[in-house]
Amino acid sequence: MNPKFKQKYDELREGNPSSSSEENAAIKSETDNQFYQHPGSMRSVCFAWPNGNKHSFSYIDLVSKKLDVTGEINSLTLYFRSDTVVLKGYNLGILLTHFDNQTAYLISQLDPRYVEMQEENQTTVIDITVNTAP
Repeated sequence: MNPKFKQKYDELREGNPSSSSEENAAIKSETDNQFYQHPGSMRSVCFAWPNGNKHSFSYIDLVSKKLDVTGEINSLTLYFRSDTVVLKGYNLGILLTHFDNQTAYLISQLDPRYVEMQEENQTTVIDITVNTAP
């Protein structure tokens, strides 16, 4: 019997069908950016602001991506069919890889006053701008 199946079966019998805390930890990073565990199809990405607003886009509409690391603050521009999303922050190269693999599903903007509390090599998004194409 598959050990993973047995574990899930035991969890169901115990009345706890949710995934383990290790699996949940693998999905969620420290800055509340969340990622799919495996590449797949028909995915979307959601951008969230500190005030609770959210905007979601389908990966199928993502045309191209551009990373600019020339300044202290990086810029990642995502060109969707109907909109352009500009992310500003630190260490956004890692985030570009997640967009290439279509594994990012929740990108949260961090209030700039909390940036100093983040790890130096951690991806941190401090500004999200959505521009509608004319």
